[in-house]
Amino acid sequence: MGAVECEVLEALVHARAGRDFLMTGGAGSGKTYSMQGFLEEIYAETPQARVVCVTYTNVAVNEIRNRFPTPSLQVSTIHEFLWSLISRYQKNIREALVALVGEGAMKSTLDAPIDTHLWKRPISYKEWLNLAEGEISHAEVLKVALFLFAEHPTLSKILADRYDYLLVDEYQDTPVDVLKILLEVLPEPTQRSLRIGFFGDGEQAIHEGGASKELIACAKENGRLNLITKKQNRRNPASVIRVINNLRTDGLKQVQAKDRNAPNFGKEGSARFIYTEKDELDTASLKQLPICRGWSFASQDLKILYLGKSAIARENRFPRLMEIYDKDRAVEYAKKVRDRLASKGILVEDGVSFGKVLEDNQQNATMTPIVQKAFEADPHLLPFASSYSFHDLVATSSNSDKLLGTKKVSDLDDRDRGQKRDALINHLVSIEKLRSLYRDGKFNAVIRALDTSLTSIAERRRIATSLEHLEEMNCALIGEVIEYADFSGLVTRKDAVVRFQEKHPYRFARVCEVPFEEIARLYEYVEDHSPYSTQHGVKGSEWDNIFVSLDNGGWNMYNFEKLMAAPDSDGSIESRSRMMLYVTCSRAKENLLVYVHKPTLATLATAEEWFGVGNVLAVG
Repeated sequence: MGAVECEVLEALVHARAGRDFLMTGGAGSGKTYSMQGFLEEIYAETPQARVVCVTYTNVAVNEIRNRFPTPSLQVSTIHEFLWSLISRYQKNIREALVALVGEGAMKSTLDAPIDTHLWKRPISYKEWLNLAEGEISHAEVLKVALFLFAEHPTLSKILADRYDYLLVDEYQDTPVDVLKILLEVLPEPTQRSLRIGFFGDGEQAIHEGGASKELIACAKENGRLNLITKKQNRRNPASVIRVINNLRTDGLKQVQAKDRNAPNFGKEGSARFIYTEKDELDTASLKQLPICRGWSFASQDLKILYLGKSAIARENRFPRLMEIYDKDRAVEYAKKVRDRLASKGILVEDGVSFGKVLEDNQQNATMTPIVQKAFEADPHLLPFASSYSFHDLVATSSNSDKLLGTKKVSDLDDRDRGQKRDALINHLVSIEKLRSLYRDGKFNAVIRALDTSLTSIAERRRIATSLEHLEEMNCALIGEVIEYADFSGLVTRKDAVVRFQEKHPYRFARVCEVPFEEIARLYEYVEDHSPYSTQHGVKGSEWDNIFVSLDNGGWNMYNFEKLMAAPDSDGSIESRSRMMLYVTCSRAKENLLVYVHKPTLATLATAEEWFGVGNVLAVG
């Protein structure tokens, strides 16, 4: 790594003196680089040092392991780390669950009171809570761990005996229960050999919403944590640094790196606030702006950031799929009718069509203005839905995760992207993946992905012809592509897809009417081959050019208009919005554009303060 950073030397002084520390710095200051430097010095000094690093997500775990692949370094998510400490103490976990449920600190549908004899098998850590079966999820692991550490001081001794150093990456995203264990329940640093180091930035707490601020502030004030501040910014050009300095509220003013080897050395770049008064700015219009001349719109060079997924679906051209999964107005209407009928004790028999229910219950079938407007915009939708079972429609969920699954956020993101998606969308994504492999000339991978065996040259020719035809079906309807992929043996219809069609015939039929091109666009998005992303999904990354849309995206937790109308407010919504804006703006290595549609005068006044008068521009 070369010369040891002064901040790393400071951290080493604290650690050697038996003190815990907190290293904080703004975006692009190289906090992870400093953590790497600290680790290198520790291992050089004590090769057998026992070090554990905990962080918020599995993706972050992979990134740390990739940067520092030392076998002796243990890296895990916070939840996995805590579970590894407490999971063997099953008797105590049962006692904790009984106490937490009894205190109302943990939700339970079980008949109270419960006791430790309820569970016959060991308590396990799963994705979802099922207390009756002894399965606890992420939130419960934190509550149980805090309870056990507070009730049993021996756990603190066990932790200290197991490790010499505990490093917490992105401390601002660490759940409050965990910080309470580390900063309040564990003995004072002078009473233990374990050293704890925190790395992060309180101004980027987009996951925990700043809930940790008070605990961290108290630990600094009482001397439990020794503050180390990184002031240099090695990522952003000068124009962006000026903007993000205006967004911080902790008094830290970053300075551009003076190191000639720094990526941003001497760069001025650009940071502009743009707005339109008439039509909203879409990607096609963005490409035509003179200020974007010379920009590459490839995904590796640019990120177009929206808060809501529906805006990305619209821009990335899979709006019909998103509407089907997120806001199907026929489903919404059917559920309203169901609720009205239920309130009057009217039951609908199985197999009765939605149309028949509407015909027989006209007085209970009035439409909301939104639903009526949707049916006027799409006259085909209500007649189409009316032929399907009423119970099929009301059982149809509205959940965009069943469409989008888990989006890839980096090359080190090895999460299962299809785990949250339903069987139909996973099947369609498999078809598009095969098409993508074929387009890219990855023929060995194509052969592995096929649902048929190549046993002869003639069969190979047939498959090649079939693949060529499948590739040309971009504009065909999804239903046609499903049939062809199955008939040709390229991607056969699995049992899960058949069951989905039988269980959800209405949704299956709606999806089949959509052009397959939307699946191709969806695949581009979830595999990060497009420039679009949610604002939550870019933390820790960087691109040359960043476009940020200040649209609340249907979230009631964010309000950028309120933020800019009252930028000094410490309200939770304004604070959350400010931190989100800080994170997104600080991704830019060259140019930054922040966009608002029809801003208020107060918004424009704040924009001029943050960006400078000459950098606030009307573009349409």
